[in-house]
Amino acid sequence: MLSVRLFLVGSVAWVAACGTDAGSEVTFAYDGAAARSDAEGSFVDAGAEAARPASLTHVRLAQMSPDLGSVDFCLKPEGGEAIGPLLAAASLDGGTPDFVDFAQVSVEVAVPALGTLQVVVVSAPATACASARAVGSVTLGAGKHATLVVSGVSKGSVEAARAASVSAFADDVSASAAGLRVRFVHAAFGTTITAGVPWFAAALTSGNSVSPVAAEVLPRKAGTPSGLDPVVDALGYHVLPWLPAGEVGVRASISGGDAGPSLWSSATRDWALSAGDARTVFVVSLAAGGSGDLAAVVCDDLRRVPAAPCRLAPAY
Repeated sequence: MLSVRLFLVGSVAWVAACGTDAGSEVTFAYDGAAARSDAEGSFVDAGAEAARPASLTHVRLAQMSPDLGSVDFCLKPEGGEAIGPLLAAASLDGGTPDFVDFAQVSVEVAVPALGTLQVVVVSAPATACASARAVGSVTLGAGKHATLVVSGVSKGSVEAARAASVSAFADDVSASAAGLRVRFVHAAFGTTITAGVPWFAAALTSGNSVSPVAAEVLPRKAGTPSGLDPVVDALGYHVLPWLPAGEVGVRASISGGDAGPSLWSSATRDWALSAGDARTVFVVSLAAGGSGDLAAVVCDDLRRVPAAPCRLAPAY
């Protein structure tokens, strides 16, 4: 079954269409073209089906702010009005949640690739985009997949560098024969009473082995690209040529703070890994705050488990 919702933004019409299956992708077409469903129940912009992969971009929202609560999001084109809330539009028939909670990512939605957009994060459930909890400017390339990450402190008064905002990360959603791809993202900003993590080096642990993944992970960034070991590509991924057996843990060597370097380790978890997987590991602050109250949130970048794409690993 397909549900449709129409957003009118000036002279531009965006049509949201979604199936009732949990994991269905939500597609937004525009320019007032007629709409129909294809055989799989996906929305197709009439007359532009052949151009669809190049004209759309696919995004999901990651909620990595511990004091923000359940959220939805809107997109605001330059010079236009905000469109959304998008997760509310996706849930019209109850097929997907109309929010995303802390330490999870939302259903993926497909929107027109209109270049630079403002992402407006609002509390859920939401019916409008006016009351922003966090904002950020992102550029969405055509035919790409991206994760929009809201992180930082949303309550009280903190310095701008730690306040809640939105950043974007391009995802590699293709299975790779080279091995397991792992990317770390820094989303650990503490709370109103404790400092966040300045920066860290990241590694995975499996049994007695420790595998470096990134030599430097800066705030609101993925691992810094590097041609030296551990090699990190332009999207922040490091390739492990082997698949860890059993449970996997996360290790962060934290640097740059007043207290000097420190080592943080997560509890080990079964990541349910398979050949060719790609995972993003968000290092986040928990509600208690501080570098001693961190957790690792491990999310599937291949979108193979849409109902529960992330697993949380607290401190060891």
